[in-house]
Amino acid sequence: MSKAYAKRGLVCVAISYRLGSHVHSITDLAWAVSWVLNHISGFGGDPSKIFLSGHSAGGHLVSLFVSHPEYYKMVSIPPNAIKGVISISGIYTVGSPLSPFPNDMSNTLYRSVYITKTFGRDPQTWTDASPYHQVQNFHTHNQLPPPLDTDTDNLNQEEEEAQAIALSQALAQKHRTLPPFCLFNASFDLGLEFDGKRFYELLLERNHFVKYHMIPSTHGRITKSHIVANKCVEFIKEVLQVIGE
Repeated sequence: MSKAYAKRGLVCVAISYRLGSHVHSITDLAWAVSWVLNHISGFGGDPSKIFLSGHSAGGHLVSLFVSHPEYYKMVSIPPNAIKGVISISGIYTVGSPLSPFPNDMSNTLYRSVYITKTFGRDPQTWTDASPYHQVQNFHTHNQLPPPLDTDTDNLNQEEEEAQAIALSQALAQKHRTLPPFCLFNASFDLGLEFDGKRFYELLLERNHFVKYHMIPSTHGRITKSHIVANKCVEFIKEVLQVIGE
């Protein structure tokens, strides 16, 4: 996605992180975000307009980073420094992303292949590392409003202004709110489309700003899609327009 973002006029920082333990991975992400906030202006970027993006495990990490209460504190990142999150084919329920039945064959096989090496065998660790469960427990007095209706005929100017003011005020709070989310799944996504839709529905239920797109593609090729890249840029522009940046 980095080249696709850059071709569309965005300053993009592509990071790496240690594999093995999810604690190492999320810690590396936290320090990378801190570095970007403190240094991106020297590369032509704007530290007040930072968005996070990730695919697959990267989608899990960026979603967990903004929803977990401790990671901003770890590296002293200001509240609401992240203006939006783009998660492509991410994992949001670590122990059971493939169906509503945690111990069915698909989830059991998934855990044996992908989860135990990185997260261990403790179900509580899986829960703590799940963006879905972090959002369930994310309490704030100022939640973000739902996204602007993509059919502008359904919104009058007064409604658009009210949504823009509500989002701007929420992002300006000194206590932390969840940033807007843009979620993608491929039509053939290793079963992860179930988890993506479930996470989207939770964010909607909690009245968070969220968009969801199902793209005709596969898990491995979705990041090559021009449709995805264009929708990501549209999302970034929309959020910045709504908050007046």
